[in-house]
Amino acid sequence: MKRRVGIAQALLNAPKLLIVDEPTAGVGPEERIRFRTLLSQLAGERTVLLSTHHIVEVIAQPAATGPCSPPDR
Repeated sequence: MKRRVGIAQALLNAPKLLIVDEPTAGVGPEERIRFRTLLSQLAGERTVLLSTHHIVEVIAQPAATGPCSPPDR
């Protein structure tokens, strides 16, 4: 619940840059999926910087776009 409140606080002022560090640590698989979906939606409106050690979360995110995007192959 504290994590949800923290996320809500971070989104209150509609920041153009959202930095999240291990946002799904300690939550269950269903909550993790919901949060990934939320991050994907937010990434369409702002820049989202995600730091995590869960490789599955990184792979599940949409491809990066913008100046830090990997080169096309």
